[in-house]
Amino acid sequence: MAFRYLSWLLFPLLGCYAVYSLLYLEHKGWYSWVLSMLYGFLLTFGFITMTPQLFINYKLKSVAHLPWRMLTYKALNTFIDDLFAFVIRMPMMYRIGCLRDDVVFFIYLYQRWIYRVDLTRVNEFGLSGRSLRDPQTPFPPSGNPVLKFIRNVPWEFGDVIPDYVLGQSTCALFLSLRYHHLNPEYIHERLRRLGRSFGLQVLLLQVDVVLLLQVDVKDPQQSLKDLAKVCILTDCTLLVAWSPEEAGRYLETYKAYEQKPPDLLRERVEHDFVSRMTDCLTSVKSVNRTDVLSLLSAFGSLAGVVGAAREDLSLCPAWNPEGDTGGAKRLFDVLHEPFLKSPR
Repeated sequence: MAFRYLSWLLFPLLGCYAVYSLLYLEHKGWYSWVLSMLYGFLLTFGFITMTPQLFINYKLKSVAHLPWRMLTYKALNTFIDDLFAFVIRMPMMYRIGCLRDDVVFFIYLYQRWIYRVDLTRVNEFGLSGRSLRDPQTPFPPSGNPVLKFIRNVPWEFGDVIPDYVLGQSTCALFLSLRYHHLNPEYIHERLRRLGRSFGLQVLLLQVDVVLLLQVDVKDPQQSLKDLAKVCILTDCTLLVAWSPEEAGRYLETYKAYEQKPPDLLRERVEHDFVSRMTDCLTSVKSVNRTDVLSLLSAFGSLAGVVGAAREDLSLCPAWNPEGDTGGAKRLFDVLHEPFLKSPR
């Protein structure tokens, strides 16, 4: 709706401004006029992308719950660029572009005044009013941002303890990292309730702390390490996703391969001698398939390669024509270094 209705209004206005700018404003050349019009199109398109949430609020006649701290952050983020735009000397087009946030923000404040606050709706921070009031309350299923990206496998709502049941012995819990910062005890309670009722338990973590205030983010890397320890202690598999789309693909893959044998996921290696030697030696960095054939022609077998001296490996045609002995040295070190490092 936002793109359909607003594009009918704004893009004709942009076309009229392009004609006005060409006839009445001074430009250094055609290149300058084209760049200014492209920038105007970028501002117009960006304004349209800011409005879908306003249309959703209008259709549902409600607004999502937004804590005062987040609302204050949005207000500061909206007006701080206006202050600098009118204090610092800059083009008028950019100053007009800074007012886009203000228009959207004031419309949102008006909707917040006339519409009710729906505590079950999830806001852009991935939180609902009910979950903020009760840390033990999971995300509402209808507002889970991952569901709209699960398209390739059928799914349905159900009264289950985990967030997703992926098979008879597989389940998944979904956790937003920013939600974990606000309610660190939430995932511990969910894991306690889940227990060991599934053979494979996946913790699907969405890393989405970029938009949080700095006071909210103590250390994302430390939070990831703590969650990794929790998964080790509770026998869970930790999967990290950077967007709801990626999290949805992970869930689709688990469900699609529910009844598939494990051999389907493994790399297929031929059973002949050359293929197995190639699979073995190419695991060493800088050794390719051509190098493997050269080594086999020079030494005959894997035992011959292992027992060869470093000088003999450096004289092999795999590296000698270019005078590069780095690959021979690396292969020799891999074959002769101990698996366990001796303490100093």
